[in-house]
Amino acid sequence: MSAQAPAAMPPSEGEVSFGLLDIGSSRVGVDLRFLTEVCMIDRLAPLMTAAPEVLGVIDLRGTIVPILDPNRLCGLDPSPKPPTIAALLESDGRTIGLGIDRVVGLTEPAAGGVQRLFRDQGDGAFVTGGFFRDGRLVSCIDPAPLFGRVDLPAAASSLRTKRQGIATDTQAYLTFRAGGATFGLEALKISGTVPRQRIPRDSLTTDICLGSIRQHGRRIPVMQASAILGLGRGAAPEAPEVVVVRFPDERLLGLAVDVICRIALIRSADLQSPGPAFEGSGAPLRSVLVEEGGAQTFVLDHDALAASRDLAAMAALSDPTANADAGPGGRGTGDDKGKRADIIRDDARYMVFTARSRLATPIRQLVQILEPPRDVTPLSGPAGLMGLFADGGRLVPLVCLARRLGFSAAGEADQRRVLLVGPPDRRVGFVVDRVDGIEASEWRADDKTGLMVEEGLVKLRNEPNVLPRIDLEHLAHATTVGSSV
Repeated sequence: MSAQAPAAMPPSEGEVSFGLLDIGSSRVGVDLRFLTEVCMIDRLAPLMTAAPEVLGVIDLRGTIVPILDPNRLCGLDPSPKPPTIAALLESDGRTIGLGIDRVVGLTEPAAGGVQRLFRDQGDGAFVTGGFFRDGRLVSCIDPAPLFGRVDLPAAASSLRTKRQGIATDTQAYLTFRAGGATFGLEALKISGTVPRQRIPRDSLTTDICLGSIRQHGRRIPVMQASAILGLGRGAAPEAPEVVVVRFPDERLLGLAVDVICRIALIRSADLQSPGPAFEGSGAPLRSVLVEEGGAQTFVLDHDALAASRDLAAMAALSDPTANADAGPGGRGTGDDKGKRADIIRDDARYMVFTARSRLATPIRQLVQILEPPRDVTPLSGPAGLMGLFADGGRLVPLVCLARRLGFSAAGEADQRRVLLVGPPDRRVGFVVDRVDGIEASEWRADDKTGLMVEEGLVKLRNEPNVLPRIDLEHLAHATTVGSSV
């Protein structure tokens, strides 16, 4: 077996935008420097090739582009059905496509948020790392191994060149059709998309609101897109696709559309004013893109959408604290906890770990997760204080969290980790038995326990039991202030 080497990842992951795509039950991220666009597949033509990964080719504006099966590329069973969407990747003037199931949107991971994976140099894998978004793992795809395989065909054409290049003022837009008109919205303003489905009628149903759906435990009102955007005609389809738009204060609003088209990279210089026909119409339009042949894409003004009182009021119903009928873990299910006044809807990410007992802490409190340090200077002080170690040129107190909470220290030494918490001048490292993962929460309870917990209990989506919610920042402060350290 060949020596292991770090997978090829962008040199500055924290400054890179990723296109988020669903392939079956997996979510992948593609660096926008390689992701040319995402388009619908009208027809796959067969291609005579011995490579089983090749599903066929599409004709994209006169360019024949091979479409590959991501499952086959990973050594898995072939996709159970032909893809309907293609994600087009480009490198050095060559283009290939990946067959995908859904476009989610764009995201910019925090600096250092993308974690590398180590792999065998000879395995040809193109999943090179990952990061968590909304509690879900996003696998990062590195297209380099695909373009490096001589047995995989690629289009000898640059789609970027055909679109007159990518300028510094280029932005990514998600485009969709509603009522016969095509719209575009900045992809970073979109929380995600929801597959085609019937929208349940409920107390929100009106002429322009179809009802609401539930996503990740949240109630999201769904509006008929053509009715509120001022263009297009006809009623929403019986089972529309839904574009979930971000509103201020982490609120969400769904737009029922006919079909989601693609992610398009559009230069500001190619956009023009919608013209006098829309002056005074109140339509939330910012500009229009007119392509060769006359196709028109109307770019929405996200600020105008967010400023609409009616739309903002509907989006407010998606606020976790406004979902009174949903309750924690689903109120109205007979759970007595749902009736308590101190139960609060909580849609956040938590790190789950074990320190003699299974615990959870808000992931935003963690600075870093480290292997246990080798060089520790012993030090006496509060219960659990093990000593001092160096991190980034600073001395940091090392604390056994189990002993700090009154438990006996336990756990396998090879699984122990150190959770770094606090600002640089008051940083503390907490030793835990192991780190179990990241989960999204459903609710939290603001009652007190005997574990020095500031904010009580938390219910996580994939955890069968309620866990103590540990405030590590509070413990770090209590460890450093007034101690011998």
